[in-house]
Amino acid sequence: MSVPLGNVNGRNLVIASVGTSVEPSINYQESQEIPTERPNGGDLLPGDLWYDDSSNILYVFTELGWTQVGLSKEYVDAIGQDLADRIVKLDTLCATLEEKIDEIDNRLTVGGL
Repeated sequence: MSVPLGNVNGRNLVIASVGTSVEPSINYQESQEIPTERPNGGDLLPGDLWYDDSSNILYVFTELGWTQVGLSKEYVDAIGQDLADRIVKLDTLCATLEEKIDEIDNRLTVGGL
């Protein structure tokens, strides 16, 4: 939309209306360095995204700073391996306890108690 202002010195003056969004656009960056500003030099805004391509982790910028969105595959794999190791230890412990219980049951049966 344009608004005519009239004729000045033989020229028609017109003010053009330019539409702009009041919603900030989300910024996405990939780098190994933590971003401290947007690529255009502007301030980081809540919702901006940063993908750390050295660790394969996605972060979102909040009022508190960069917050990890997801866990890296390596981290998840390490947790999985730790759980698997603990399950093996528990299985071994259960088998040992069952053997001890059977030994006690056998002694009680043989002893006539």
